[in-house]
Amino acid sequence: MDILSIDLIDTNISFETKEEVFRFVSEKIHEAGIVDNPTSYYDALVTREKLSSTALGNSFAIPHGISDNIKNPAVGIIKLSKPLLWIDESDDPLPAELIDCIFYLAIPSSKNVGADNLHVEILSKICCSILEDEFCEKVLKETDVNQLYDHFKSIL
Repeated sequence: MDILSIDLIDTNISFETKEEVFRFVSEKIHEAGIVDNPTSYYDALVTREKLSSTALGNSFAIPHGISDNIKNPAVGIIKLSKPLLWIDESDDPLPAELIDCIFYLAIPSSKNVGADNLHVEILSKICCSILEDEFCEKVLKETDVNQLYDHFKSIL
């Protein structure tokens, strides 16, 4: 199953808030036919983010939503043109976190066979890769969508 699509990779884009990011990716997932209702995916992202921040350090965040309305698992990438304040110390006990790159996931709920394992497997692969300096450098420097696709595809 191919969960990464070049159509879900964007570069040189900016947002003022993570909520804007969530709305943008919800529309992208909807346009790709992965979810019928973008609001359900948006709500899943917001609900997950309220549990704890999806900022990982090293300039990366992995917002992810799990929902019954997601038809197929998908992963997307956004390379920001300017860093985004993901964690605001005034609203969160965690230290401020600026993000340059976002990997977002849309995962069908566990009612779908294997969804829980897939969710953990994808997050694990991304998190392990972010710990590798070489991977981070390549992804953070890259601006070409096709090259980002190739870098990221190699870890999935």
